[in-house]
Amino acid sequence: MKLVKKNNFFLLFIIMLFSFGFNGISVKAEGEHQFSLKAYDWNAFDNDWEGSGTGEEISNNGTIEPGKVYKLSIYYIPGTITEVGMQMGIKYNNLLIEPMYADGELYTETDMSTTYQGGIWPASGTTPSAKKKTNWQVLSNDASDESMFTFMATDTTTSNALETEGEIASVYFKVKDTVTSGTNIIFEYDDEYTALNNDRPKVTSGINLTVQTALSSNSALHTLSVTNSETTYNLTPTFTADDNTIKEYSTVVPSSVTSVDLSATATDSNASVLSGGLGIKELNIGNNDFNIVVTAGDGSITTYKVSVYRLNDDATLKSLDLTNNVNIGEFNSATTEYEASVPYATKNTVVSATTTDQNASIKSGTGSFEFTNYGTTPNTKEIIVNAENCKEEYASVPNNACTTKTYTVTVNRENPSNNNYLSNLKVNGQTVTDFNKEKLEYTLDDVKGDVSSIEVSATAEDTKASVSGTGNKSLSTGDNSIEVVVTAEDGSTKTYTIKVKKLSNDIALKSLTVTSNPMGTLTPSFASTTYAYTYNYDSSVTSLNVTATTNNTNAKVGIIDSDSSDIMTSTIGSAAKTFNSSTKNVKVTVTAEDGTTKDYTIVLSRDKSTDATLDSLTVSEGTLTPTFNKNTLNYTINVNNDVTSIDVNATTTDSNATVTGTGTKQLNTGNNLINIVVKSESGTENTYTINVIRAKSSNNYLSDLKVNGQTVTDFNKEKLEYTLDDVKGDVSSIEVSATAEDTKASVSGTGNKSLSTGDNSIEVVVTAEDGSTKTYTIKVKKLSNDIALKSLTVTSNPMGTLTPSFASTTYAYTYNYDSSVTSLNVTATTNNTNAKVGIIDSDSSDIMTSTIGSAAKTFNSSTKNVKVTVTAEDGTTKDYTIVLSRALSNNSYLKDISIDGTNIDGFNKENFEYNIKVSRETDSINISAILDDEKATLTTDLSNKFNLNLGENIINIVVTAENGNTSTYILNVEREKNNDATLDSITVSEGTLTPAFNKNTLNYTVNVENDVTSIEVSATATDSNATVTGTGTKQLNTGDNTVTIKVTSESGTENTYTINVIRAKSSNNYLSDLKVNGQTVNNFNKETEEYTLADVKGDVSSIEVSAIAEDTKASVTGTGNKLLSVGDNSIEVIVTAENGTTKIYTIKVKKLSNDTALKSLTVTSDPMGTLTPIFASTTYAYTYNYDATVTNLNVTATTNNANAKVGIIDSDFSEPMTSTTGSATKTFTSTTKNVKVTVIAEDGSTKDYTITLSRDLSNNSYLKDISIDGTNIDGFNKENFEYNIKVSRETDSINISAILDDEKATLTTDLSNKFNLNLGENIINIVVTAENGNTSTYILNVEREKNNDATLDSITVSEGTLTPAFNKNTLNYTVNVENDVTSIEVSATATDSNATVTGIGTKELNTGDNLINIVVKSESGSENTYTINVIRAKSSNKDLIDIKVDGNSIENFSSNTLKYNLPKVSYSKTSINVEAILSDPKASVTGVGNISLNTGDNKIEIVVTAEDGSTKTYELNIEREKNNNAKLQSLSIGNYTLTPAFNKDTLEYTVTVGEDVNILNQDDVIAIPEDNNATVVKQGNLELSTTSDNYYRVTVTAENGVDKNVYAIKVIRPKSSDATLKSLEIIGGKLTPTFNKDTLEYNVTMGKDVTKFNKDNIKVSINNGNAKISYNNEIIVNSDTFTKYIITVTAENGSKKEYILNVKVDTELDKITSSSHTINDEYIKTVRLYETGRELKDELDNDNAYLEIWTSDESRKVEDDEKLSTGMIVKLVINGVLKDRKIIVIRGDTSGDGEIDLLDAVKILNNALQKAMLDGAYKEAAFVNNDDEIDLLDAVMILNHCLQKQPLY
Repeated sequence: MKLVKKNNFFLLFIIMLFSFGFNGISVKAEGEHQFSLKAYDWNAFDNDWEGSGTGEEISNNGTIEPGKVYKLSIYYIPGTITEVGMQMGIKYNNLLIEPMYADGELYTETDMSTTYQGGIWPASGTTPSAKKKTNWQVLSNDASDESMFTFMATDTTTSNALETEGEIASVYFKVKDTVTSGTNIIFEYDDEYTALNNDRPKVTSGINLTVQTALSSNSALHTLSVTNSETTYNLTPTFTADDNTIKEYSTVVPSSVTSVDLSATATDSNASVLSGGLGIKELNIGNNDFNIVVTAGDGSITTYKVSVYRLNDDATLKSLDLTNNVNIGEFNSATTEYEASVPYATKNTVVSATTTDQNASIKSGTGSFEFTNYGTTPNTKEIIVNAENCKEEYASVPNNACTTKTYTVTVNRENPSNNNYLSNLKVNGQTVTDFNKEKLEYTLDDVKGDVSSIEVSATAEDTKASVSGTGNKSLSTGDNSIEVVVTAEDGSTKTYTIKVKKLSNDIALKSLTVTSNPMGTLTPSFASTTYAYTYNYDSSVTSLNVTATTNNTNAKVGIIDSDSSDIMTSTIGSAAKTFNSSTKNVKVTVTAEDGTTKDYTIVLSRDKSTDATLDSLTVSEGTLTPTFNKNTLNYTINVNNDVTSIDVNATTTDSNATVTGTGTKQLNTGNNLINIVVKSESGTENTYTINVIRAKSSNNYLSDLKVNGQTVTDFNKEKLEYTLDDVKGDVSSIEVSATAEDTKASVSGTGNKSLSTGDNSIEVVVTAEDGSTKTYTIKVKKLSNDIALKSLTVTSNPMGTLTPSFASTTYAYTYNYDSSVTSLNVTATTNNTNAKVGIIDSDSSDIMTSTIGSAAKTFNSSTKNVKVTVTAEDGTTKDYTIVLSRALSNNSYLKDISIDGTNIDGFNKENFEYNIKVSRETDSINISAILDDEKATLTTDLSNKFNLNLGENIINIVVTAENGNTSTYILNVEREKNNDATLDSITVSEGTLTPAFNKNTLNYTVNVENDVTSIEVSATATDSNATVTGTGTKQLNTGDNTVTIKVTSESGTENTYTINVIRAKSSNNYLSDLKVNGQTVNNFNKETEEYTLADVKGDVSSIEVSAIAEDTKASVTGTGNKLLSVGDNSIEVIVTAENGTTKIYTIKVKKLSNDTALKSLTVTSDPMGTLTPIFASTTYAYTYNYDATVTNLNVTATTNNANAKVGIIDSDFSEPMTSTTGSATKTFTSTTKNVKVTVIAEDGSTKDYTITLSRDLSNNSYLKDISIDGTNIDGFNKENFEYNIKVSRETDSINISAILDDEKATLTTDLSNKFNLNLGENIINIVVTAENGNTSTYILNVEREKNNDATLDSITVSEGTLTPAFNKNTLNYTVNVENDVTSIEVSATATDSNATVTGIGTKELNTGDNLINIVVKSESGSENTYTINVIRAKSSNKDLIDIKVDGNSIENFSSNTLKYNLPKVSYSKTSINVEAILSDPKASVTGVGNISLNTGDNKIEIVVTAEDGSTKTYELNIEREKNNNAKLQSLSIGNYTLTPAFNKDTLEYTVTVGEDVNILNQDDVIAIPEDNNATVVKQGNLELSTTSDNYYRVTVTAENGVDKNVYAIKVIRPKSSDATLKSLEIIGGKLTPTFNKDTLEYNVTMGKDVTKFNKDNIKVSINNGNAKISYNNEIIVNSDTFTKYIITVTAENGSKKEYILNVKVDTELDKITSSSHTINDEYIKTVRLYETGRELKDELDNDNAYLEIWTSDESRKVEDDEKLSTGMIVKLVINGVLKDRKIIVIRGDTSGDGEIDLLDAVKILNNALQKAMLDGAYKEAAFVNNDDEIDLLDAVMILNHCLQKQPLY
């Protein structure tokens, strides 16, 4: 429905209901009806009447907009008197609004939902359909000439008033576009038109809406700027006025700018810019974000973000680090100069630094720092830091200036050493034999040829020297010489030579030949590295010659038959040996010079036969087809299924041939291929194949049949039917499992089988491998668990009310009845006729008797609770309970209460609580009360006095009304209490109270000794009723202990008594342990106060003393680490007791001196010489230089410590030393060179002093002058030993000459040859040795100029571009290349041609990062490393180059074609093999391999994932034909035989069933398709006719849905021969014997009033419905003779049966008689216990049809399967007339409950004692022993029956 606008002058609303009368129904008092209007935001034009507005209600005086559509609703609130009709008018201004129309009519919406549906309209009725309908209807109209809407409303039936408030109807209106903002639009009711029936009072209220035009949502900025003083900073991106698409801007300011001025204006005049985002903004270093918030006219908000970045001028360093242990000290960013010292060996360091500001940069100075200077010339490096504001990108920032800072590092390098000796020389980890640093050549033992190298290691004596020539040294065969060169720190060298011979391990042959006549062939041709050969020769050869020659002339060779036990003889260079043709294997062994051996082997092979045929082939079962022929390779054998294996034997034609595949072979059913492989002597093969076809099994037996996991009872595979035990009703199913005897057979019908109540039959079908079947049947009965009652009634006179009404699922009831009722009858009938029901008084001890179907029982008014128990067929039980409730009085008021004879003042029976006060002396009171209702009882015993406690006493008087309601009257009796809270005494077990106790004194003190650890405090209250707390045993600490005793009076007042018990402090100052160095001192005893330790050595500086006080409150001092002095030491440990007394324990220990120093050491001679250096006790080596004329020398030594000993010997001789205490002297001759003085300290420590006795020689080792290339060194001074000389780069060698200062000195350095110079530093040492051996070394540091430029002039790459562009000072670059670039050529040219460049050339690339390092090493040794990161993109190649299906490529395959339709394959094709060939081996593929095919369409997706993760999917579509097989594998109908026998190709069959089969069940037809995917549709159950053809059809539809077969079975049911009756009853007579269909003659006795007998006296039914019955004509009957009456039954097939009735009238038939029972007077006295109604009827002579059994009260009939009880009545009723009645007596059942129990015995005893007399049948039942007396003996017999000692029945 589409809405249109209609310009009408007036708008008329009419809600008209199709009734013209207004007859309201008044249900309340008069009240006003309210009519109001509601408006909603609802733009109908924008969205198909769903509106684009919010849908929210617009309040009165709310705003609306021009051009929009709104909804107007009428809201109604009913008055007190509701209405069935009404009319309304609503006025409006048509100049302001346009009503909305649809299809030419005013569009009105009304929700006609009824109140049942949540609406307001009354429903038309209470039925489900009427609840959804209302008789109210709505119409509308437009009265445009009046500018008003009008409404009329009523109910068409004038019966259902509108009682619910809500919206009656809604219309839509549009505000005209021309209406200006501020205009009011008013909708109001026309009070004259708006009316209710009978002028009911009403209230109306309209609505006022104000028009307001929409405000702009424009929140764009017109201006935006960032300024500082006169500078305006450019915004990025550039600000565009009035454009609000960009919300974020940024700018940069210098570090000197600390604030900026933000200004902005809005584009729209109605928009505003939040002032908080504008104005002066303080700036931090770095980014500063400011938000400018613009609020549009419509209130929407837009936030603009301005980021002002303030540059940082921080050019300081955060850290400065140098490698190679160059220590510049602690770094401080404010300190710019640093200095460090390094050894000469430290030639460089790497400088690294980080800036304080992460955006600052280091311009220069980091990286390698070479130390080219040493000695006094320092090495300096400057590190220059640029602040962030120096970056090129900030150069254009106004007023920005670059800030820099320079840090200087100075490194001083030491002078070099000239020591070039080795301290050790090792080969393979072992020091060379006789190593001596002066010995320069060593010869090692010979090594074997497999020793390819030796490991040479050497250690320089000076750690600053370097060693070359070490490491792993390759050895050549023969002599090897290895040089190890030691280069001192100053560059001088020394060469050590190692010589070693390597023996040859050449084990190769130079030649190897085999000769024979005729010649054979050696394979392969001889090669020295081929070690295994075969020599094939003719069988006529008798001998063979083997000759071998070694490659190495020193090697040996031997030849033997390797299968023999011969001992090999080897000869040098070559060997030869002859063998006969029996030799199979020859071994040639070569032994190398070093003993290594190698074997060459030759197999001597004679030519072999190629015959691979069989001479015979036999099998143990069956016959080969065709007959065996050695040239025939394939055979077939057929065997029975019971043949499980077969023996295969075969004989070869050639005895040298071998055969495999024979022996015993296990057989599967079907084809079994046996391959017999014959292999000739030469290796050729033939395969003979036998296909043994084993027949399929027909075994369709089960080996096990289980129900719920247990094998069925008496299971036997031959037994096909099993009956299980009955199951309970809650068993919903059973689990059937079966195991076929033959694993190839299949089983159906197993699994979880649902059970129905009653009989269930389950069939398990076993299908043999060959298709034959066998059916096993399981039968099980499911008992009912229905425990519901069909009815439950309670009757009484007068009748009461059962609440709630009976429902089978409601189990609890109450029967309320009048108090006049004396007995009540409860009757219950079960829902299930097989269930039992019993009724008892649930408060009694009666035993319940249950009867089948129904039960009834009578109770007297004393019974309160009745239980009705239903027992279901399966034993499940359910109780129904009935509470029998007699109406009783509920008055539980008292009329009055008195205390000690005085009535309570103001007593009111409805006031239940009273407060009473009595004196302290009143300890008990008497209470009496008068009941308001005499039927109520006073539950509280008021006969005794009530004892009162002091204080509150609560006495409850409980009154119980007759109905059990109770009221409790509460008496609050308050007896006054004592307020005395003082003590009469306080006693303590220790000490004395101070002051003496006085009950008014609250504070006391008690002093006790320290050994008192607890005190007993006792106290007695003055008032015995007061309570005392705080007494008892109190544990005491030393010092103050507060004991608080609180006394609480009877009335609650309190006093607190306080005792301060002061326990004396402890005087215990003993130790319990004393330890030195963790060990308890020897013989420690706390009473012993002094201990002496063993002496300690002089190096023991202290001992650790620890001690533990016996009393934990004592303190110990003097422990801890105690320093020891040499000599006696005394240590005191002081223990201070808690009370301050002390005890001192003393430890004494002597520390022996370890002083090994001499006090003096002198050497005397004549003349005196000089001891050098001057003696000092800590100097241990001396030289005594003396004149050559001296012959004796005296050495004297005195110890520093007087207790030390000293001895003096010539240390070059082995004479024993003699030591003396304090001092020693010894005389030596001038031959003595070395003297040793040994000092032995007091503690045994020793120290040696040495004196070298040296006769004076010249020590002048000076040079007078040095010249280079004939020129004297400028400024030469003989005492200056080092000179620095610089030569040009072109000077590659120099001549040096030197002049000795002393002619007795020698020039050790050879200056006869020129000295070659390396570029850079060259150290030349000139050594001068004086006469006395002293040496001086003059060091010439000759520097040949080097270039230190380690930069590149260019770097080029074959692929990609360097980023950034190459600059020789930029070390790191990036190059990006495509994935197909697998290598890159890197070229680089050094700036200095003498520099070396490494790391260039062709570089293989992996995907991702590839770091290439180009190292430039300058001539001077400085280095720079240029790093290029070549980033190779990952491959995106996800192409396939081929897809193969079953090995064949897909036709027209293209990597860009992603979908392929493969040719359809046949049904027999179940799978295909899919192979995908990747274009890129780094890609991966899924969806390939062996793919199973479903019938029909198959889609195969092959997903290729490229190295970069991108994917491509190829789709293969292939259709596999669906199966067209619409044939059955088997077809059967029960156990019947199909004619002809089933054949899948035969579609029509005939089957004959039994004549009693009237329905062919669908489940009896078993049809199994050959193809499991085919569908089989069986016809439903077929009723079988005996007169017309019966066809049963089975339709098989192939999987393809096209091919079908219909198997038709003609079912023949023979006509029935059954001519028997199903039932026969005599109406008004008795049939003897009981009817049986096979009994054909009966006697019939009729009542005495019967004179005629015809078919009306007979009621029959037939077994077969197609049989016919014919009757005899009516006969006359009498009481004298039997008259024959014949009933003829004619079967369907014509056969007949006659039933003969001999009819006679019996005059006694109107009485109850029996030949089985004793019937006397009115009783049947011989009824058995637990006999049922049916059993009794059968034992009576009368026809059961006329017999009825009733309960004793005749309230209901007793069911046939119900148990009988004494008192029940048997009635004979013929044709509705009661003929006779008898009462049942069951001997012993005196209570009439059908049981014999203790209650029956009690009733007999009560009768015997004449307490409760029995009468009627119950008395008859009491004659248990049949002696006509009721006495104790009868009761005893019942008891014996109950105890099962002597049962009565």
